[in-house]
Amino acid sequence: MGDCLTYFETFASYFQFRSHMMPFAASHFEGHAKSWWVHKRSEYWSTDDDDDEAPRFRYPGWEEFVHLLNEQFRDPAVKEMHEKKMYELRMSKEPATHFFYKLEKEASLAGWRGDEGK
Repeated sequence: MGDCLTYFETFASYFQFRSHMMPFAASHFEGHAKSWWVHKRSEYWSTDDDDDEAPRFRYPGWEEFVHLLNEQFRDPAVKEMHEKKMYELRMSKEPATHFFYKLEKEASLAGWRGDEGK
């Protein structure tokens, strides 16, 4: 997903609407991820009779999409390993900014999100 974020930043003029980000990323799925997405995306088809708009896909936001991918495909052992590294970090003679950079890196790799209160 990091590559997608870099791409979105580089070509920001093509992704002015956040709703374009998720279908673009999903279009690059292969193998098991592609099979999973073919079945998962049907959950986002909207044909609400009370809606004035024509039937269409109503995809989740980018953050929710990334969360869905992590839930489906992230190896729990990887999360545990990075959480362990995060807890083992110690302040040393390095600047505090270096410590916090390492802490944020491990938290990100462990899949911790800022809105979960962790």
